Amino acid sequence: MPSHQSPLETRLRTVSNELCGALEQVLTEALDAEVSGNNPAVPVAAPVREVRQMRPVQLTQRLGLNKSLASRVVRAIHEEDALHALRGIPTPQGLQLIHKAAKSEGATPSALARLDEATGEYSKLLSEFTGGRTDLEATLAGWLPDLRVRAERDARRSVFRGMTTLAGTRASAIYNSVYLLPSQDDPRGVDSALVTVRQDVRRLQYGAEILVMRLVTEEKEDWRDQRRTLDGGKLSNDPRDLLVAELCSHPLPKLELDAKEPGAVTLRIAAGGLDVNEFSTLGVGWRTKSHFRRFADAESGFGSMVMGASNPVEAIVLDLFVHKDLELAGTPFTSINKDRAPHPKRMRVPPAADSEQRRFAPPVIDLDAHPSGLASQDVRSCKAICENVCREAGVAPGDFAKYRTRIEFPVMTEELSLWWPLPPGK
Repeated sequence: MPSHQSPLETRLRTVSNELCGALEQVLTEALDAEVSGNNPAVPVAAPVREVRQMRPVQLTQRLGLNKSLASRVVRAIHEEDALHALRGIPTPQGLQLIHKAAKSEGATPSALARLDEATGEYSKLLSEFTGGRTDLEATLAGWLPDLRVRAERDARRSVFRGMTTLAGTRASAIYNSVYLLPSQDDPRGVDSALVTVRQDVRRLQYGAEILVMRLVTEEKEDWRDQRRTLDGGKLSNDPRDLLVAELCSHPLPKLELDAKEPGAVTLRIAAGGLDVNEFSTLGVGWRTKSHFRRFADAESGFGSMVMGASNPVEAIVLDLFVHKDLELAGTPFTSINKDRAPHPKRMRVPPAADSEQRRFAPPVIDLDAHPSGLASQDVRSCKAICENVCREAGVAPGDFAKYRTRIEFPVMTEELSLWWPLPPGK
C-alpha cells in the first residue's frame, strides 16, 4: 500500500474490490447455472473466462436486468482501478435487484451471502456521506484527475443553469484582451491597452442587474487619472467614453456609470435599457501608462491580471499580447482561486506549481503556434478586436506574441489569474 494513501482511500478501495468480487461471483454462477439449466452434470465454465466474456446483453436477456443497470455492473467488474470501479457500482437498491435475479437463476447461497455482506458495507459507507452518491463521487474525483475534469465540467454547467435563474441574466462570452507595450515615459514600466467585450448579454427577468464591467484597483486617486480612451482622449463621467463603437451592437442600451469611490468603477446596463430577452454586445476599452512592471523586483518576478465573472456566462476568454520589444522570462501560466474575495485583487506571487490552484487551472495556449490563430470558439470578433486596438495604438498584430486562456461556465465565487514571468532588471 502506498505510504501516502489515506485511511478513507484504503477503505474505498477495499469496499470496491469486495463488491466487484462478489458481483463477479454471483453473476458468473447465475449465468453458468442458466446455461447448464441448473444441471450439475453440465460442466461450469471458469469464472475468469466467463466474466471477461460478460456483456450487458447477457444480463438483460438471461437475467432480466435493465440496460442501464447491466451496463454499470459490467463496466465496474471490468474496471482495473478500484476507485474508478466504485464510481460505476450501482446503488444498494440496484445491487438488491442483481441479488434477486442471480438467486432466481441459481447462484449459490454462499455467493449471495457474500454479495449481501459487501452491499451492507457499501450502504454503511454511503450513509456517512450527507449527500449520498453525489458526495461520494465528489470525493472520488479528488483522487481521479480524469474524473475530476469531467465531473467539474458537468457541475459547472449545472451551476450556470441555476445561476441564470437566480441572477436573471446570462451572456455567451466575456472576452478580455490585454496588450503590453514598452512605456514611452518609464524605461522600467509597461504601458497597456485593455479591451473587454460582453457578448450577447441579455436580461431574463425584469429588473435584473446587468454588469458590463467592474473595476477595482489599488490606486488611491481617481481611476481615470491613469487611464485614457484607446485613441488617447480623456475619460469623463459619460459611460459612453469607455465604449468601443465598432465592437458594440446597435442600438446601444442606456448605460449607468457608478464611480463614487476612488479606484473603483462599475458600468452597468440601466434598468430600462434592455428589455427582457433582448440581446446586446458591448465593447469597452482604455489605455494606461506604466501600469505594469517591465522587470522583476525584490517583491515579485511576475506580472499578472485577475478576472472573474459577475454574471452567469458560458465562457471567459483572456488573450495576452506581449510586444516584441518586451522580454518575458518564461511562458505565461494561470492559477485559479475558487474562494475569491468580493473584489479581485492582484497577487504579487503565484501559488506553488504543485498546488491545486495551479494543477487544476486552465492551460495557456500559444496562439502563434496554434492552427486556429486568433479565432475563438467562444468569441466572434477576436481578430477584429485585435486589428482595432493595434490601429489605435499605432502598431501591427504581428508585433506581438499572443497567448490565450479560457474557462467554461466560470463560477462567480472564483477568480482566474494569468501570470507572466518577468526578466531580471537591467
